[in-house]
Amino acid sequence: MNVTLVYPDYTMQRPFSRSKVLRVEKGGWYNEGLAALSASLKQKGAHVSLLHYRAPIDEQTFKEKLNRTDPDIVAFTVRTSALELATTCSKWAKEAVEKPILWGGYHPTLAPEECLSVPYVDAVVRGDGDLVIYPACEALANSHGLENVPSLSYRENGNFINNPAAPLVWNLDELPMPDFSIFNYKVLISTKTNVALGMLSRGCPYNCTYCSNRAFRSVYPNPEHYHRSRSPEGAIEYIEQLRSVYPEVKEFRFLDNVFGLNMQWLEQFTKLYKRSVNLPFSCDERVELLSDDRVKLLKEANCKQVYLGVESGDEELRKLVLERTMSNELLKKGVDRLHDNGIRAFAFNMVGLPGENRQKALSTVKLNASIKVDDSIVSVFSPYPSTILYKISVEKGYVKLPIDYTQFTFLDQPNFSKEEVAFFAVYFGFLRRFYRSHGENSGLSRMMDNIILSPKLPIRFLISIGESYMFAWEDIKSYVRMHMPRVFKAAKRVLRR
Repeated sequence: MNVTLVYPDYTMQRPFSRSKVLRVEKGGWYNEGLAALSASLKQKGAHVSLLHYRAPIDEQTFKEKLNRTDPDIVAFTVRTSALELATTCSKWAKEAVEKPILWGGYHPTLAPEECLSVPYVDAVVRGDGDLVIYPACEALANSHGLENVPSLSYRENGNFINNPAAPLVWNLDELPMPDFSIFNYKVLISTKTNVALGMLSRGCPYNCTYCSNRAFRSVYPNPEHYHRSRSPEGAIEYIEQLRSVYPEVKEFRFLDNVFGLNMQWLEQFTKLYKRSVNLPFSCDERVELLSDDRVKLLKEANCKQVYLGVESGDEELRKLVLERTMSNELLKKGVDRLHDNGIRAFAFNMVGLPGENRQKALSTVKLNASIKVDDSIVSVFSPYPSTILYKISVEKGYVKLPIDYTQFTFLDQPNFSKEEVAFFAVYFGFLRRFYRSHGENSGLSRMMDNIILSPKLPIRFLISIGESYMFAWEDIKSYVRMHMPRVFKAAKRVLRR
């Protein structure tokens, strides 16, 4: 059986000041889910091809490349923001090879009936596909037996059928090692700077209202096992396998939702990692977990940067709307602990949240400055299906359905307009650096407060200028990273100092 995996790995967005322009951000990222599915398929004897599209492709070229793989099944990984793109490519695939189309990923898991409403889609896999991808492909290829495949959703006589979900695999070591070789490491973005991406655990035990993990967890009959890790020994085996495929690696970026959640696991992993690998790495943590002992272990393991979710600087909004209960003081202590151990702190933030306004958005900027994070990123809140904040946004009339995920901003609130959201998204980095340089209570900072909160601020004009600069800078960075990686790494070291 020939299975062709299709991975549309790029994003499209409309700048706020030029809403008719569709800006493309090229991709080139490793995908753990696809590597895992390929391994499971190959273990059963299937032949797997990957069509990894890092930029838009025309219809004729897509069909020619797909035909060359001679597929029995065409399988797409589908994220919410790429639903329209996946629909178009599925139409082309059906016309080109007239074979069954299978969708999987976050959006098919959370909205299977919406996905099956796409006429070119024959079935979707809900949740982890390791154990069901081969029987699903086999049943589709043979046009019978769909009712026997767990986690499969499909149409039958005009009805939507959702088979019971397969249980989660608690022991990740029982699964085949991801098929890293399915990716061309010469063209991946991270490997241009000798960084390898990987994931040693799956799932997240927390219940943030903006995240789909809560809804994703409810899909399974054994949700208590939603967060699970490879054993420390299995994690090292994973890393060594990745190094064999990409021996040029000089640094790892672990993509686990929370790295080393269990302290006993982290202690054992650190001992093994120091002895057999000892390359620098970065990872995601929860600030609530950053005890002295944990941070010292991270330092000992050669962790160089930790990514933390700050999300909002307003404690009440963060607690009541996002269900993130950490205090600003705890965030400061966590960042201080990281710095005391020579570890950089990178903050994730959002603007445009339900219940937010200019003052609260400004508090996020100022919190990032006051706790002295080394770097940060801000995203505009996107209401994703099946999340609590999606339901709230729809119920309050902040967003109209269907949602166009190419928009720059999404919610239209009476106390926080789309214009204001776009302003903070565009100027977040500049303002963070300004307040960090001048302090929160200096004369210059108070003057900046008054400017930003003034109803007379020429927001649209400023957004137009800021977006032009922001996109030009991103294009330059992207070009240098892909074509002059040594220059990119040298510039990064200088800027970090």
